[in-house]
Formats: sequence, structure tokens, C-alpha cells
Amino acid sequence: MALSMTGFSRGTLANEFFAIRVELRAVNHRFLEISLRLPRSLNQFEDRLRRVIGAQLGRGKIDVSIHLDILGSGLTSVRLDNGLANGYRDALLELAARFDLPAQLSLDQFTQLPDLFSIESTALEDETLWDGLAQALADALRDLTGMRRTEGDKLAADLLQRIDVIETLTKTVEIRAPQVPEGYRIQLQRRLNEVLGQPGIDETRLAQEIAIYADRCNITEELVRLQSHLGQLRATLRMEGALGRKADFILQEINREVNTIGAKANDLAIAQAVIEIKAELEKIREQVQNLE
Repeated sequence: MALSMTGFSRGTLANEFFAIRVELRAVNHRFLEISLRLPRSLNQFEDRLRRVIGAQLGRGKIDVSIHLDILGSGLTSVRLDNGLANGYRDALLELAARFDLPAQLSLDQFTQLPDLFSIESTALEDETLWDGLAQALADALRDLTGMRRTEGDKLAADLLQRIDVIETLTKTVEIRAPQVPEGYRIQLQRRLNEVLGQPGIDETRLAQEIAIYADRCNITEELVRLQSHLGQLRATLRMEGALGRKADFILQEINREVNTIGAKANDLAIAQAVIEIKAELEKIREQVQNLE
């Protein structure tokens, strides 16, 4: 069913030469944004990584952390920068001579100087590295998708229950709507009697006023569209895969109909139902932002 946009997963691969760990963290985002942190030796795979991740995930901010450890004997070496070491020595001796200091250089002093040593890895075949990286990434993506699906199913189930609540409130509005003109007639007649001080009222004129009001506050079309949109939202939440954008669009349409109903009905009972509907819609809107 639905997919959440949040989750965390890890994929690993180790062989006799290297160990790779891929960590994925996903949070909400309107679009797909992939942030990569990987060792320099894997920089050449950045485009491939983005394509693989983009093919699997539709939306969300995805933080990708990749760690590489070289394990094979002889694949890692420490190199001394002889030229820099000579330069440090000459500079230190010159400093000692200029300020009349003892010219005693020790190994401890040299090990504290920056950039004298560098760690180098014997180049592995690119495709060998990529095969390991691709496998670790595939494992991480599979676990992330599973986590997002589990969370998405929970969200969808909660949203479907809220749609049930809105449909119940909509039925209340539907039942109440035909009674609104009659209530207006009674209220208008009472006010006219109070103003005129007598019950004699032009019934024809009163009927015309009631007809005009009934037409102005008629919400039949809005109720039909609202029920249709609720059905579409329910069907969308039962779809497989990325559905957040579509659900968000349907919610906008639902909110538009509810606002119109509240504005046209001019009835306390309907107004109260509209308030409760809008409260549920806001909760749904917040949850939909978590769906891919």
C-alpha cells in the first residue's frame, strides 16, 4: 500500500579485500533530494549511486553515508613525504640558529608535524568496488523500502479511519441541510411578527423570501462532490507505491467543498459539523505529508 517517507536502514558487504557499509536516512521532502557522503576512493561512483537510489525512491530527503575499510594485506601503505621532511628539518635548524636555540631534533617532534605521512591504498578494480557497493546499497534500499512500507501502511490505516469520521459527519450535514430553509422560515416569521406586532404577514412574499434563501443555501452539489472526493481519497490510500502528491491534491479539493458548505449553509448544526470535518482534514493533511 502506501509508503512513508521516513526510515533508516543499513547494508553491508565484506570480502577478503574490503568492507563496505551503506547507511540510509530518509525524512520528508516535497521532492527527491539525495545527499551523499562517501570516501574519496568512491567518488567516481556518485552518478551511479544517484541513479540507483532515484530509481527506487520517489520522494524524500535521503542522506547516504558510505564507509569503506580496506582489509587485504598489502593493499594499504604509509608514505613519508621526504621533500616535506627535509623542508621541516631545514626550517627548524634555521629557526634554532636565528634564536640561538639548541638544535636537537627528535622523532617525536617530526611526528607532530602535519602532512608528513599519508595513507595510500593500492587501487582496486573499479568494477570490483562497484559490485560490492551495489550489493550493500541494494540491501540498504530493500530494508528502507520495507520500513517505509510498514510505516506507510500504518499511516494509511489511520487516514482511512479519519475518512470514516468525515463521512459520518457529512451524513449529518446531508440530513440537516433540507431542514435549514424551514428553520429560516420559522425564524423569519417570528422576527416579522415581533417587528410588525401582528401575525398578519404576506404569505406569498414570505414564500418568495424562503425560496430565495433555500436556493442560496443549497449545498446539494457540494455534498455530492465532497462524497466523491472522499471516495477518491479512500481509493488512493489503498493504492500501491507513491501516492502522497495525489492524496494532497484531493485533500485540497475536499477542503474547498467543505469551506463552501460552511459558508453557504448558515446553520449552527452544520457549522459545528464543518468545524469537526476541518479538524479531521487538518490531521489528514499533516499525515499525508509523510507519504511518498
